[in-house]
Order: sequence, then structure tokens, then C-alpha cells
Amino acid sequence: MTDEEEELFVSGLFSEFPEISQCVVLNTCNRFELYFDGTDENIIPVERELCAFKSADEKAVMENSFTYSGEDAITQLITLACGMDSMVLGEDEILRQIKEAYTKAHDKGRTGFEFNTIFKMAITAAKEIKTLTGLSMTPVSIGTLAAAEAARFKTEWGEVNVLIMGITGKIGLITAKNALAHGGIRLTGTTRAKDLKSLDVDGTQVPLYPFDERYSLFDGADVIISATNYQGYTVGRDEFLGSLSTKKNRLFIDLAVPADIDPALRDEEGCTLHDIDYFTTLAEENNELKKQKADQAAENARIWEQNIMKELSIREAIDLIPRFKKVIGQGDAGKFIYDLRKNTTFSQMQGVVEYIKQFIDVNEEKMNQKNSTAYFPLFVKAEDMKVLIVGGGSTATRKVRSLSDYRADVTVICENPSDEILAMQASGKISVIARDFEMSDIDNGYFLVVAATNDTPLNAAIAERCADMGILTDVVDDPQLCTALFPSIVKSGDVTAAISTNGKSPVIAKYLKGKVKEALPENISAVNERMNSFRIYLKNKVSDVTRRGVLNNRILAMILEDNADDDEIKQFIETAARE
Repeated sequence: MTDEEEELFVSGLFSEFPEISQCVVLNTCNRFELYFDGTDENIIPVERELCAFKSADEKAVMENSFTYSGEDAITQLITLACGMDSMVLGEDEILRQIKEAYTKAHDKGRTGFEFNTIFKMAITAAKEIKTLTGLSMTPVSIGTLAAAEAARFKTEWGEVNVLIMGITGKIGLITAKNALAHGGIRLTGTTRAKDLKSLDVDGTQVPLYPFDERYSLFDGADVIISATNYQGYTVGRDEFLGSLSTKKNRLFIDLAVPADIDPALRDEEGCTLHDIDYFTTLAEENNELKKQKADQAAENARIWEQNIMKELSIREAIDLIPRFKKVIGQGDAGKFIYDLRKNTTFSQMQGVVEYIKQFIDVNEEKMNQKNSTAYFPLFVKAEDMKVLIVGGGSTATRKVRSLSDYRADVTVICENPSDEILAMQASGKISVIARDFEMSDIDNGYFLVVAATNDTPLNAAIAERCADMGILTDVVDDPQLCTALFPSIVKSGDVTAAISTNGKSPVIAKYLKGKVKEALPENISAVNERMNSFRIYLKNKVSDVTRRGVLNNRILAMILEDNADDDEIKQFIETAARE
């Protein structure tokens, strides 16, 4: 499908099937996959819609395609992203293509909570699995293998001239990038675009010539690579031989299906032709080496599939909490347990009971420790620190204001952010995403997440997710869920005092803030700067650490109480150093 066809097809799909609201089209040079939500009843009608749209033979398409739904569809996506469903196991190009397909769908509003969660986690899963298993440690894509063949030809014959027909296509461009990476290769390409004279390939300007003039380029080429969708041969035997004036060995690489290059060239002296079957054999050799790693990757993919399913179900569970609490409030826990006995199988009942036991054990321990929570006061450099604020009300606004003062890299996610937050966004101080929060938003490398919504269950779910990921969390109005607290701050220049009551009494924190502010000398910032310069001066004069501590106290008293000037203090240090 072209981009225009994709837009028309998806628009028609949404119109024809109102129950389908999310869709991602993965459309590569040799693969077409359509991901959509809906029901099993939609599958065959959607397949027929697709065949009709492309005027394709329905029976042939059905016989040569695969359908996955539910958890199997998620496993397929992860497997695909890892490169385990590619001709060359572990190839990297498909992961980039999946990212691009998802990003396009997301930007066009074709994805919601479920697809955002599934695709983001599948991409993360693929990166982790490929790293852990080493699936990408050998040449993988067809373009990589083709470039390696050209490089081997080059090492035998010296610097090589490579002509790539179809260089602006996906496979052609991949081959070009990999070829240049080997060094010692001069690239030329052909194009059907009339006004395109050159192509930037990783900083190298590759000259382009009209496709119709390709035969005039063959004589100067050592390696001729074809990766087009041309109907017919891009290189015919008779036409090629008639275009030559130089006799030399040449390598032909045909990456097209069906073939671009006349196979009769194999019989000509000095001509070597490698087609897609040749690279399939190379791929199979690579795959054999990777088979054990692929088995491990497949197991990891199944684990990630379960993680994604749990992530999808947690939103449903969060939505049920108010109703569940309401029902339990009208009855009791005992009735809930007895209802389980009547309405579940043994294995279901056993699983629920085990979970309840674990839940009680963990939360009893938390309750026992509830009054002993200790927060260690620590100053951190906030500049450029990535912080996510979930919520946009008055509390969230105060948090944003505090963090932006310290030049933190703040992102706010909220459907209706406050006017002050929008004003800070307009001034470039923060970033704002004006939509509902999605749990997968946390997966973006944040140092601190602030849950500042008025949805208590959602705040709790955010805290739990952050705890699992080792991310510091501040949950408004619930100190027990916090792993970080915002203190009351008194600041004068580089002098900062922070006050915390472990979240138990903001009133006391505010009271103490006022007392500290009153107690600080008005010139404390200037005093701090002077003490810093004298500390360095004293360190160079007096080596004993304990004595320096005593002298520093005396110097501070000289500044605050005696109004001593710098010369007097330096004279004091010189005298002390001689004693």
C-alpha cells in the first residue's frame, strides 16, 4: 500500500466497522500486517475488505496469510519486533519499521490506551530481548548481507564501483548505508524521480541518474545491485552485453522478487549473479547459528506477552475499585470468600486464596511499619532532571512551579491543565501533553514521578508501577505511598533549608519554614560566598582537618558578629597557620 492507499483503507475500515477504533498498518517491502481492535467476528469481513480494496484474489490471500487474535497477536508482534519472524533471524530493520508504523498511527489518532500500551511495551521488549540474547550480533538484514558480498568483491579487486538500482527504496537504501560503512566503495544509483540528482546517504552525496539511462552506467560498474519493483528485467542479457566496452569481472546482486536481473547472465564469462535464493541460504546459515538464542528469545517473548496482558487488565481492575469497595462495604469479606467457593473452579479458587494470603502478609507488614517510615534528606541536582507530573490542578501546579524554579525537565500529562501550567508551557519552561494519562507514559526514563490527580486508585497504581521500576514517586495526600517528598523550602542564594514532617503535618512544616526564615541573617547568601573563599584559603594553609573545623567556626563568628573584613580574616588565618 502507498501512504495514500493506507489512509483511504483505514478511514474506510473505521467507517465500515464502528467497533474498530484502533489500527496500525505495517507495510514493508516484503510484509504486510494489519493490527486492529474489535472482535473475532470482524476478522473475515476485514480480510474481505482488504482484498476488495486491493482488488486481490480473496482465496489466494486467505490461503497465504496468517491470523492471530488476543494474546497470540501480542506474541506475534513481539516475535516480529525481535526479528524472529524474518528470513534472517534477529534482523534489526523490522524493529525500526514497527516503530515508524506505530508512530504514524499514533500521530494520526489511530491508537488508544490498548495499542499505545501494546506497541510501546513490545518495542521495549524487543530491545531487551535482542540485547540479552545477542540475536543481532551477526550480519542480519538482506541489505547487510548484500553489502558484505560487495565488500568481499572489493577486497579481491581493489576499490569497487557499485551501482544500485532502486537505491531510494527501503532495501536499496539499507544496502547503500551498509556498503558505505565498509569503506572503499564508490556508489552510484538510479531513480525514476525526474528532478532528483543526488541522494544523501549518511552524509555521503550519492549521484543519481535516470533509471532509463541505466545501460549507459553498466560499463563503469563492478557490482550491479538491483532492488526495484520494476515489471520486467532491469538488466537483460542481450542489452547488457551490447552496452559494454570494457571486459572485466562483474558481480550482479538481485534482491528483487520476482527477479530483476536476467538469470542468463550466469552463463556469461566474468559474470557472477547472486539472487534472493543465494541470500536465503546465507540467512539460513545465520539462523542455524542463532537457533539456540532464538529459543531463549521466544521464551522471553512469552513472558513479555503476559506482562502486556497484565498491563492491559490493570486499567480494567482500577476502574472496578470504586464499585468493588462499594459492594464490599455493603457486605463483608467473609461473604466475598464464600461466593468464591460457589462461583469458581478449584484452580481459580486456589489461585485467589493464595493471592489473598500474599496480599495480607505484605500489607500487614506495611501496616506494622506504617509509623516508622524514615525519609533521608538529600539534595539532588534538579537541572535537566526528567520529571513527570500526572495531573493539572492546583496541587500539581505548585509542584510544577517548584521544579521549574530549579530548571528541571518537567512534563505534565493532564486532559485539562491549569492556566498557570499552560502559561509555563508557552514560556518554554515545561512540556504539556493535554490528554488522559496512560500507564505506559511512565516508561520514558523519568527520575521522579508525581501523582497529583484526584483519582486515588489511579495515584496508587502509579505509585506501584514506579516502585516496580525503581522510580522515585511523590503521591499527593498519601505519604505512605511516597518514596520522595517535597519539603518546605527556605532559599537565599546558594543557602537552602528544607523542612519535612514525613508528610504528617504540612502545617508544622509551614510554621517551621517561617521560623527558619526569620532566623536566617539577611546577608546569609553573601556570607556563604565569603565562607567558601575562606574555606579554600584555610585548607591551603592548615592541613589538620579538626583544627580547620574550629577555625572555620571562628571565621564565621568574625563575619557575623565582628563585621571583620577580608584582610583581617586572612591575617587571622596566617597567624593560626604559624601556631
